[in-house]
Amino acid sequence: MPPTPPEDIRLVPEPEDHQIERDIAARDAKASQTAEQAAQGSVVRQLVNDNQTIAEARMPTTETLSPEQINVYVVQVRDYMLRTNVSAAKVAREIDRSSSTVTEILNGKGKGDVSRTVRLLVGWMELHAKSAQSGMPNGFVTTSVTEKILAVLRAAQNSRTIALVLGPCGVSKSMVCKAAAEGLIAGSVHVEVTRGASRPGQFVKLWARRLEINDKGSIGAVEDRIIDLLKKANGRLQMLDEGHYLQGSSLDIVRDVHKQAGCGIALVGTIDVEKHTDDADFFHGQFARLISYRYDITEEQMHDGTPLYTVDEIERFAASMGLRLTRDGAKRLTGLACLPGWGGLGAASMLLIKAKLIAKADGAESISAAHLLAADQSSHTRRYVDRLNHRSEELLRKVKVA
Repeated sequence: MPPTPPEDIRLVPEPEDHQIERDIAARDAKASQTAEQAAQGSVVRQLVNDNQTIAEARMPTTETLSPEQINVYVVQVRDYMLRTNVSAAKVAREIDRSSSTVTEILNGKGKGDVSRTVRLLVGWMELHAKSAQSGMPNGFVTTSVTEKILAVLRAAQNSRTIALVLGPCGVSKSMVCKAAAEGLIAGSVHVEVTRGASRPGQFVKLWARRLEINDKGSIGAVEDRIIDLLKKANGRLQMLDEGHYLQGSSLDIVRDVHKQAGCGIALVGTIDVEKHTDDADFFHGQFARLISYRYDITEEQMHDGTPLYTVDEIERFAASMGLRLTRDGAKRLTGLACLPGWGGLGAASMLLIKAKLIAKADGAESISAAHLLAADQSSHTRRYVDRLNHRSEELLRKVKVA
């Protein structure tokens, strides 16, 4: 008779209950996968349907537009700007042209070959119209976060000192800067730095173009023009957005302009801004000592659990996109928007656009938590969505309902 195997390796028939549980798990996984595929298909089908209703303007492919073509397109752009209440200064910033150039063309007084600028204007109009159709937020949305950012920007202007506004992507930093430059802070200038324009030569020229002054010549010559203008400008606030791209000599330019022109400057970006400006141990605090105000958008949340947004703020944000949320939808979106690293209101707007398509296909007038979940599943794996749900559970319990 063969020896009895040890207990830990003895073969024991699997209970029937275990097999049932495995069957249920397999069925649920298949159902979840089917739901994800259905959600993705629903979004894509609705995109196709909506795209068929968008009439796209087509410009001639020739290099130079005729005077008659220029006149037709200028009238279209001017009428669109009047209907949508967009200023020439705003359009000029977005197509990287001076306000005077855009104004002259819109008034039919453009000089030289204006074809390229007219093409840029028409391209701007098409992009702006499509953004409006997509349901992006309409204008400035007030939240406790935007109010704090605005307060820090105004403090930097009034005291003519340097302020830091720190936070991850999507938490309204750029939105507030743009709104400030468009009138909330009179005379303020929004300079959006890019990685390609972060070195001293490119950065100083970018800054000069935003101030609509000559950007030709050496770094020193352009910097002197910026300083001369700002000395006469009675403390115009300079908002350097995406400031985390600036390091070393580029920050030296920021410091020199501030000290010699006496204007307020706000460095806005990720937490890397603080790392790059903390020179107390290396250069005797040449930059760090000039910083008077600092607002880290996520610091309160990390320390005491205060959420970035309330349910009511998220509902107002959705309303700015022409959308309505059910209460469970608003609470779910609030929990996600408050998650560090999720993307804040920027990611919320993208999710709402997809959820709107799913709700539309469902015949619903308001976006529910189920629609938001389906929208998430349309572009992410189930594991990713489950991880988000797990991370937001604690925050959902702390959300303040005003």
